Amino acid sequence: MNAKGTLVLLVLIITGISLSMGCLDNGEPLDGMNNDNGDEYVDIVIESFTINPDNVTISEGDTVRWINNGPRVSRLLGPDFDSGIIEVNETFTRTFESKGQHDYVCIVTTQRGTVIVE
Repeated sequence: MNAKGTLVLLVLIITGISLSMGCLDNGEPLDGMNNDNGDEYVDIVIESFTINPDNVTISEGDTVRWINNGPRVSRLLGPDFDSGIIEVNETFTRTFESKGQHDYVCIVTTQRGTVIVE
């Protein structure tokens, strides 16, 4: 198999796994997950120069937790928040109190994401 075929196969496998695990946003509000303290949040994973999912829809008052799985530090910047440096294997959380579209960028990798609050 050539390199292009291998890449296509890898993308299909990753997409299938992501869909089966519910990791890709379908535009519907995501179900909250409980952490060890009983707090509810929606996870976004930063890994290998990707943000997954890059677009999420949540309810007013929900908390988003970004998890940096590496391979390097990250820093998320939006018009209404700045995560500061998120080290590898560290997290950043933010509670969104106002409805609207909250766009952000990782200033380390230039990846972009959006949190839509309904």
